[in-house]
Formats: sequence, C-alpha cells, structure tokens
Amino acid sequence: MFYEAPFEGMNVVGFVDLHESEPCVFCIRHGQGWHRDASRMPVREQGVLTFEVCERDSEHWNPIRMALEDDGLYHWRADDGHGHWWGFLSETRAHIYLTGNYINPDGRQGVQVSVWPKA
Repeated sequence: MFYEAPFEGMNVVGFVDLHESEPCVFCIRHGQGWHRDASRMPVREQGVLTFEVCERDSEHWNPIRMALEDDGLYHWRADDGHGHWWGFLSETRAHIYLTGNYINPDGRQGVQVSVWPKA
C-alpha cells in the first residue's frame, strides 16, 4: 500500500490499495497525488497486453495495447511519437499488476499502477 497526504480541494485518493476488488489504474497526475481510474481486465496474448482505461472525469474508454520488448517491459507508444507508457507485469495468486511510468500525448506524465483482481 502506498500513501500520499491528500491535497485540499483536489480530487485524489489517499492511498493505492494493491488488493482492490475491482479492476483499476492508480496514477499520479500533475503533481496532485494519486488518482484512481476504472479499468477493464487485460487480455494477454503472446508478447501483447491489451486493456481499456476510463478516466474518472470521462465516460470514454481508451483502448491500450502494450507490447513486450527486449528490455522485459511492456511498452505503448503513440503513433505521433508524443506518448510512451512502459511497465513491468507481475502477478500473485489474487491479482495481476502492471507498474511503470507514463508520458501521455498531452504532456501529462507520472507513475501508474494497474491492479486487476483474478476471478
């Protein structure tokens, strides 16, 4: 569990719960602390991980396709070259985790932790 003191007036969560019962993604945004967004369960194929994320302030589900590269990390890169996510996939008996860094095409960047409970 990670904890970060809440910021007054900001829409943030006080901690990252690695034992979540619903699929979600925690991320740091604009230096404002941890945010929690909805996610859909990942689909794993050989060398590829796909899933969808819906930001809290949006109704739109964004599809994400990450490919396993020679460095042992999963990567997503925007077609225009202005965005890059990379992360390490791990799992326990109860959860699948994807942790890493991100730079979005709009310039937002930070750390993210995806938490997907196993059925």
